[in-house]
Amino acid sequence: MDIIQDKKVKLIEWLSGEELIIQHVHSRKLITMSEYMTLKSIKDPIAKVTELLDNILKKGDPCCVEFLELLKKDDVNESRPALKEWIGTVNTSALKDKKKDSNTSQAGTAETADNQEFLRKNRGHLIDNVKAVVRIVDDLPFTNEMVANVRAENTEQAKMRKVLEYTNSKKAAQLLVDALWKHAKDVMEDLTMA
Repeated sequence: MDIIQDKKVKLIEWLSGEELIIQHVHSRKLITMSEYMTLKSIKDPIAKVTELLDNILKKGDPCCVEFLELLKKDDVNESRPALKEWIGTVNTSALKDKKKDSNTSQAGTAETADNQEFLRKNRGHLIDNVKAVVRIVDDLPFTNEMVANVRAENTEQAKMRKVLEYTNSKKAAQLLVDALWKHAKDVMEDLTMA
């Protein structure tokens, strides 16, 4: 998302001393457990925040908007007056509305009226055709146990069945659809153009 990309240097400056930002982002399920563990292991605060912002940016606009909304929280920005002042000028509602108005796939994401219904309706096609299931799982906020269960399956079809079984909320469905656009764009294009 351009607004984060444009302010990236300032965001790194503002957040690099904020130890709890990684905890806030993880508790909101904006990063996976594996990404969280990687970020925790980075000692340099500037490198840590840079990696965090890169992770957020690569997940697309919905995740970026959620991250911006997180930055509006007082417990996140209270010790950073410059961040608080800047984030107060960002209209995340307008960013959400702009995204909802778009019916085309942009930056690897698709707007579907109901992601859960989309996944239900196209279950068989997704199971038969998605091949990058392990990469998709890396982008989802699954627990370590869930990831292990998916990876333990012997075929890509069985792995995809397990992923769909774990996708049981609107938020999870949205994240899965976003990951499918990122890692199985050809399959998603076939489904949305049909």
